[in-house]
Amino acid sequence: MARINSRNLTTAIVAFTTTALLFVYSRTSINSAKRDAARHRAADGGQLDWRNESLRKHGALQRPEGPSLMGALFSSTKKKDDKTIAPASIKADEEALRAARGKRKTAEK
Repeated sequence: MARINSRNLTTAIVAFTTTALLFVYSRTSINSAKRDAARHRAADGGQLDWRNESLRKHGALQRPEGPSLMGALFSSTKKKDDKTIAPASIKADEEALRAARGKRKTAEK
């Protein structure tokens, strides 16, 4: 039988702490990614639009409004808010280009 000493006890505590931190981090990042995807999907009118996403990342479109990081961390994931985000507006030249291509996208559904 192994002897219990400070090294064995410390190793067990460190392993447990590391596992707990990894679990919390992975759950938080997965929930945050789901929340962000839902917010961006709502801003694009129900389906994620990669063009609008690219424009948002490069500063051409506003990012969708949503809870802050602390609000997202401490809010309940079970509770559904009935607030919806209005779809992002499409500039007139983009709409004309889409109409010319035959892929007209409406701003409201």
